[in-house]
Amino acid sequence: MKFKVAASVVSLAILAGCGTRPAGHSLYPMSADIQGQASSVQAAATSQQVGAIEILFSGGQYTTQATSADVANLQVTVTPSSGSAITQTVSKGANAEIDNIPAGTASLTVIALDANNNNIGSATQSGIEVVAGQVTPVNLSLQLDPTVVAGGPQTGGVAVNVNLIDGATVSATPAPSPSPSASPTPSSVSSSFSDGFENGFANWTASFQRASYSSGPTTPSSDWAVSTAAAKTGSDSANAGNQSGSVYDPGTYYMTYVGTIDTGAMANPTLTFDFENFVPQYYFKTTAFSVQTSTDGQNWTQAWQAGAEQDTWGHQVVNLPQASQVFFRFAFQYDYYLGSDYMNAPYVDNVLVSDGGN
Repeated sequence: MKFKVAASVVSLAILAGCGTRPAGHSLYPMSADIQGQASSVQAAATSQQVGAIEILFSGGQYTTQATSADVANLQVTVTPSSGSAITQTVSKGANAEIDNIPAGTASLTVIALDANNNNIGSATQSGIEVVAGQVTPVNLSLQLDPTVVAGGPQTGGVAVNVNLIDGATVSATPAPSPSPSASPTPSSVSSSFSDGFENGFANWTASFQRASYSSGPTTPSSDWAVSTAAAKTGSDSANAGNQSGSVYDPGTYYMTYVGTIDTGAMANPTLTFDFENFVPQYYFKTTAFSVQTSTDGQNWTQAWQAGAEQDTWGHQVVNLPQASQVFFRFAFQYDYYLGSDYMNAPYVDNVLVSDGGN
């Protein structure tokens, strides 16, 4: 794609698709695509450096109860380090312009809206460098929330690849077109990661796998989310239960980090976190709480499992593999064969990935 001058156009179009993921199987990708287009300024303009955004939708590799078919609009907000935030709401299949983004750093927020204008999923990326005349690749995954869909549970997802495209300096004579840029490839996070859940749940996705023996719902009555009921530090933590911190539906509750960590250069890559309120067994009810890792996002290995009751806050250190991309997730499994009843779910706080963390 060639950009002759500063102004660019962002064209958004979602081609809905859906996929299912049986337990232990690979995911079926969704089909979607968004293409960016460029326009040229024919008249004289100022010499201010500006940028634009091109949003590409590609095959999703996530499981939710909401699908891309439930997305009616996308609300895209770009917040530059200088100047005002730019927000555009675009109907599915329609085109929109987002331009005049000042060079410098910027943050991007994409919110998926359903037909009733409800937020059914969002993603945010901050600290993005907008450099004049260059394309900055940004890998941004948007996981739809586990929303019950009319007609029964469905699965699917939307993955968003976002490019920040900065325009050339505009003068009375249009500047030469830059060379076409190669298609961006998703990049892993190469630095440490930390989250105390004080800023929401945007770094995570929640999913549920019903127990094989259970005839209960495939969509649980609760799932991993930010909780204000307990916290090691601050006011928030993460918990898979309801308002009282309890789960009712037998199965495994996953909380998966949406990105990946590059641990290849780390001497001692570790994951540390605090947790409490874990009870492994209560009469006929049993639970398990573990950390699982993967280097491909499909094949998971148990890296740690809680071995005893934790009724006060405890601190845990887990070794991570050394790889260019490491996925990780928390898994809370609840089993009860005698009908329907509740069980406490653990609270998790102060998640940190670092080199030699403690």
